[in-house]
Amino acid sequence: MLIYKKISVNILLITILFMLGGWTPALAEGPSHQPFNYPYLQLPDSAFIESLGKDGVKGATGHIMMVGGIYDNTFQEMRQSLLYFKNRGIKNITITLHSQGGSPFSAFSMVQLLKMYQRIHGFNVTIIGFGQVASAACIVMQGASTGQRILMEGGIFMMHDLQIVKFSFGLTFQSVTDQAQEADRDKFIQHKYWKFFSDIMGKTVKETAQLFQNELWMVPKRAVELGLADKVIPTPLVQLPTKEYPDTE
Repeated sequence: MLIYKKISVNILLITILFMLGGWTPALAEGPSHQPFNYPYLQLPDSAFIESLGKDGVKGATGHIMMVGGIYDNTFQEMRQSLLYFKNRGIKNITITLHSQGGSPFSAFSMVQLLKMYQRIHGFNVTIIGFGQVASAACIVMQGASTGQRILMEGGIFMMHDLQIVKFSFGLTFQSVTDQAQEADRDKFIQHKYWKFFSDIMGKTVKETAQLFQNELWMVPKRAVELGLADKVIPTPLVQLPTKEYPDTE
């Protein structure tokens, strides 16, 4: 009976420590491919360091692989990866992007985060889109440093009007006033969305709205012509370049 009581007490103490965050062995270990470990920060599985280079950590290139939907958890992984690289003195970052889209709010937050790291911490960010770069992923693409929005030949680029997903469980009731306010809010967000891309493409807000009224599917070359990307690189590549990119002609 005494043994069982001791076991029960130990299990209870371990459970309390775990709930309070006092015992987090997973953070100390990190994923198997992680070359460096911080006891307070786990590098996400989507991020890895390519090589140290001749100059040690300062010569390294940090890679972030973004595949799939773009949501709040994707933003958190991005934030965690950038913080990890900053703490290691790694400022050259390459993001490979393949995504069908997701939340525009999370995407805009990622752009702001990337631009903040470029402006404040001197990061150089290259984003290479391959396969499908669609919807909210097109927003993320704009977070690259000047001239570093790259698309791989043979991929697909798609833009459309702003879409907002609303969840409802069962019957919901809204007053007419609430519906009108919600519509005004959506129009405000839509205008900000159009303005964001019109500034990038050098078009008016009206022209951008007309362009994105329906789903606009395009090859990478067309995305470059519209100003949504900077250049196209041929595929397949044995190794993703980080400094100079060959012309597509």
